[in-house]
Amino acid sequence: MKYYLQIPGQPRTGPWTLEELVRFFLDGNIGPNTRCVSETGAESLRFQELYERERGSRGLAASSAASTRTRPDFAERTGEELRAIGPHLMIPWQEFRSGRWLHNRRAILIAGVGLLPLVVLAFLREPKDLTHAYWTVGLYFSVLWASFFYHAFPAPGINLRDSALCFFCSAFICTLILFVIYHYTPIRSFLPGEAGEPFWHRWLTFVVGVGLPEEFSKAVILVLMFKRQDGISPHTMLFYGLMSGLGFGIYEGVNYQFGINQSISRTASEYYLLNVLRLTSLPFLHAVWTGIAGHFIGFAYRYPERSRLLWAAAILVPMTLHGTYDAFATTGLGVVVAVFSVLALNLYLARSMELDRALHGFDFNVKPDPQC
Repeated sequence: MKYYLQIPGQPRTGPWTLEELVRFFLDGNIGPNTRCVSETGAESLRFQELYERERGSRGLAASSAASTRTRPDFAERTGEELRAIGPHLMIPWQEFRSGRWLHNRRAILIAGVGLLPLVVLAFLREPKDLTHAYWTVGLYFSVLWASFFYHAFPAPGINLRDSALCFFCSAFICTLILFVIYHYTPIRSFLPGEAGEPFWHRWLTFVVGVGLPEEFSKAVILVLMFKRQDGISPHTMLFYGLMSGLGFGIYEGVNYQFGINQSISRTASEYYLLNVLRLTSLPFLHAVWTGIAGHFIGFAYRYPERSRLLWAAAILVPMTLHGTYDAFATTGLGVVVAVFSVLALNLYLARSMELDRALHGFDFNVKPDPQC
């Protein structure tokens, strides 16, 4: 009997003999839980179940008759091999014309991830298209980072709509908030000045003049979006914080490519590296800092009676890491601060159950009723 293979996310293939299925398993093409459906559709088994059932009824090794048959000469053997596998060595046009590959999500995903920059180069290479090219590449890296965050920080209740809103709202609303902060508050006086200033003063200006307004504005997105949602977990809020920071970082990175990067670069190679950083590592760091804020905001919503310190930590920790990184960005210490920021996010996440237990104990430390 032959069986079809039903692999999730791919069209059904086959039918295959049991020997072929075993070979696929040994090659790593299928796993023990891959679904095997009989030709008639009467039964559907996992490969491991099918193999264990059939192993007792018949051997899977080649028969002794096959091992003792006359060995053909070279020409005959080559002809048989060409007839057997020749059609599979050529481009499978029949499979292409069938259209089944359109349902292979893995193939579409691989092509999109690997080839989108080539598409940008092919269709957006003219000077008048440069703006569209920058934004397309920015969105490309955003999708890569978002996919990475989704798999690296799994959390319950994540949905595409809220993720997209966090990403795009961060880019636009943060710009408005920062405009108000820098034009109508005293924060503007804390902006970094000349490079010759004392180090402690320069560090303070980066923390207060850059870290505070940017991390505050990114955290506002989370507050506006999820203030009325009950039951959202701190892990979920951390993920949405990552998306909010990513949106701001990509928006800032693309805008920097239109002028600031060029003005602060001394050589063409430095300009190139700054453009790469503004679409890769720097949006990632913005995401990490806002992810830390989201972690504390999630706990602040879960335990509102103990939220004051949590709200303070949601702003103070990211702004300090952000400002310190900016103060050291042109030295090797900037890398140290960046690594510490990533470790801090993961350490906070690793200790989230202990924090939850501590906050839970505070909330349920009820004073006894004197009337009892």
